[in-house]
Amino acid sequence: GKVEMVYEGDEVVSIRILEADGMVADYPIGVGQSLVVIDGEEVKAASRLTDGPANPHDIVDIFFAVYKEDPYILSLAQKKMAALQDFLTDRSEEEIDLALKCLINYEAARESFQRVQEFLVNEVQSVYQSQGVEISDKHIEVVVKQMTSKVRIEEGGDTTRLQGELVDINQIQQINEAMIITNRAPAEYTPVLMGITKASLNTDSFISAASFQETTRVLTEAAIEGKSDWLRGLKENVIIGRLIPAGTGFNAYENSNEEHQREPSVLLDDPTLDDLVGDDVVIDDKTARNYPLEYLQDEFVDDSSTFNEPEEDEYV
Repeated sequence: GKVEMVYEGDEVVSIRILEADGMVADYPIGVGQSLVVIDGEEVKAASRLTDGPANPHDIVDIFFAVYKEDPYILSLAQKKMAALQDFLTDRSEEEIDLALKCLINYEAARESFQRVQEFLVNEVQSVYQSQGVEISDKHIEVVVKQMTSKVRIEEGGDTTRLQGELVDINQIQQINEAMIITNRAPAEYTPVLMGITKASLNTDSFISAASFQETTRVLTEAAIEGKSDWLRGLKENVIIGRLIPAGTGFNAYENSNEEHQREPSVLLDDPTLDDLVGDDVVIDDKTARNYPLEYLQDEFVDDSSTFNEPEEDEYV
């Protein structure tokens, strides 16, 4: 048939096809579609009139118009609807209460973030358990925590962070707390799920990053930038042989160390220390290095003064 454009103002809203037998068919132009035919062009059946995404409503209408009499299609649709209804009705009361709450963006993102972490742990466990392997959740949780430890800055606010920068989530939370205390605008961020390789290389500890991949590049960049490693993670503490910051007793151990460090030590000018004999003095390395030698030099006897050099005739 022959193509005729239907205008509404200066915009083409539909294409009208005038067939040779007098039949007329209108084809509306959807959003985002562009014309591939011109006014007055002759087209054949099944010819393409527009280019671009199809209207999903039209697809649904065609689907039900064509297959509404097909019993297989109807039974399949009913099964899908029944499964969806069961999925919605089987939600726990906790999830329903959570959905009814009017959460702000931060709280909603935090809840979703925890659900993502739980989902990752459960999916990894399902793979291992299908092969009869039992692994404690804590081992997988360590990996998942590292994969979800970064956030992307969306709006820096009054902080020094730039948009698009990857920052540790604990660090940006501390920065935002400081911004709120000082009545300044905090940063807005989005949680990021990184792969294992990227998560291992994007860490504040260059010791941990160098132990995974690209050791030469990581160490070279750390040396050029003069980085400091604060040994806050697991891997860097394992590498240098320190106690790892993990476990229920770690905080108690740290507190006991702090209390021990606050205890007053023996002063170097303590008069009671001068009266001690050298064999009775028990001090640590740091105190020994700082202890004046004149306090102990009288306690030792210089045997070199009593050593008699042999006469020359004794060797003859």
